[in-house]
Amino acid sequence: MHILERALLLVLMQLCFFMTNAQDDSALDDYVRIYRKYLHRDSADGGCAMYPSCSQYGLMVFEDCYFPNAMVYMADRMIRCGHDFDYYDLTLQNGQIRMLDYPPYLFVPKHYVYAPKEYYAYTDWREKQDSIMLFINKLVNMHRYREALFEIERLQTAQPSLPVQVLVNKLICYKGIGWEEEAIYDYEMHFPLSAKQTPDVAFEMIDLLFQMENYTMAQSILDKISFIDNQVDARKYAWKGIFFATERNWDAANYSFSLLAQYQPDVCRDKKNVELIQEAANLHYKKPWFAASLSIIPGVGYLYTGRPKSALTSLIMNSLLGYAVYTSIKRENYGVAALLGVFNLSFYIGNISGAKRSAQRYNQQKLKRIQSALYENNRFIY
Repeated sequence: MHILERALLLVLMQLCFFMTNAQDDSALDDYVRIYRKYLHRDSADGGCAMYPSCSQYGLMVFEDCYFPNAMVYMADRMIRCGHDFDYYDLTLQNGQIRMLDYPPYLFVPKHYVYAPKEYYAYTDWREKQDSIMLFINKLVNMHRYREALFEIERLQTAQPSLPVQVLVNKLICYKGIGWEEEAIYDYEMHFPLSAKQTPDVAFEMIDLLFQMENYTMAQSILDKISFIDNQVDARKYAWKGIFFATERNWDAANYSFSLLAQYQPDVCRDKKNVELIQEAANLHYKKPWFAASLSIIPGVGYLYTGRPKSALTSLIMNSLLGYAVYTSIKRENYGVAALLGVFNLSFYIGNISGAKRSAQRYNQQKLKRIQSALYENNRFIY
């Protein structure tokens, strides 16, 4: 989105406010529709790099917030639009990958985050491998989770007591489809107690709950798994380390991973665990208040948090608007100067508050990367 287009969007919204005193929601909708239809066709071709698009974002903040706050949110969004991809989760909308960026006061549903799911069948060679079980495994390995789940349900109708291998694959299918809530209900209501007590089912359920961020239930299941042999003990210590990492308890995580290394040594995995824990312990967080203070000079706060493109955009937009206010006053066009002054003030405050949130996002993304790496490095232990 070009800087001129961003400015026009905010001007339209501001004019709408002065003309309607922020009372007529339909007027705001009309102005934004004009922008979307004639200035930036993000509703038709998904051209905006972010989701929701800038115009949709504008509708949300002006509907939810008081006008001054909404102006600041929009200014910050326009400064950041399309920049610094590494700092955002991705989402898949209408077949297009977009950066997920909701207003900061809203909770973003986890299913909006794009996370390609490719799971493979669990096979327990201690159980008899008949043709149906092998067919289910094949469907899972082909990522045809719905068809595999249908076969499991059909098998369960004729054989209520399913082998552990099939139940584990049923949970894998639920994860692949994205039916985590259905998986919890099925596990609680229909899985026999004997199956729940088996480590393979328990660990698969823990993984499902972990991905839902239902850490309380996941850890309660983990605590019920008895120490049986080196294999089970290693998996249990691996998960304990992962959970400690989510709590940022790096000493406890390091201790759990050291026990994992004793029960099931793996040079590459264990070395990476040590490196990630050390990186987390020495992680230098950006200070939100310092980023905001630096933003007294537009763009410097964004630069401090590692967003050079947003910093440049902030500097250019604030400079141009400040110059426009100055020239309007010089020409004694005080009405336009007042309007542009409010516009400029919105971008200046948006630059400060946006830099503060940018520091918070920086810290969250750095921490999330380490936690995700520890999860990926340790969950595949059999």
